Amino acid sequence: MLLASALVAHAANTNSVVWHKAADRVDADVRSMQLWPLLEKLAMAAEWKIFVEPGAERNVSAKFKDLPSGEALKMLLGDLNFALVPQTNGPSLLYVFRTTMQNATRRVVVANRQAGG
Repeated sequence: MLLASALVAHAANTNSVVWHKAADRVDADVRSMQLWPLLEKLAMAAEWKIFVEPGAERNVSAKFKDLPSGEALKMLLGDLNFALVPQTNGPSLLYVFRTTMQNATRRVVVANRQAGG
């Protein structure tokens, strides 16, 4: 029982995404994480506005260090399509979708921004 608790605690601690904005590199250690909580972490870490196609789901498991953002997104989003659209006067926009970018209409809102995310 104690071992099971330690494993659960370890799994909770491993679901991390660190975005090194200046270098545009990403470290991630996520295990069996649902898409929506992952996108909340991405929105907070990368400071992007993220829009998702309703019904898009994925269970994410990935571990990597120092990947460029495009490769990191491919690893994290798997078979989902995405488009990262830089903005000159604001945060970049990330669209995550199965069919077309125009269907990515549900905004990921990070209600509670905590340091260290």
